[in-house]
Amino acid sequence: MRYYFHVRLKGELFLDQNGVEMNDIVEVRVEAEKIASELAEDLILDFECAGANAVEVTSNSNKSLLRV
Repeated sequence: MRYYFHVRLKGELFLDQNGVEMNDIVEVRVEAEKIASELAEDLILDFECAGANAVEVTSNSNKSLLRV
């Protein structure tokens, strides 16, 4: 199944147009957490971004699956 990892930053949603084929929701959660961790590292000193960021995962039918 194809999953899309959108990034919410400062209230703006950046859409993943390509998505990634993955086997199951466990693999998806691991990837979402990895993306969120990398995002946090990049923004750790940007206090304007604090608390308003997330990785939002949807299915190919645009169903919201999880938010990290």
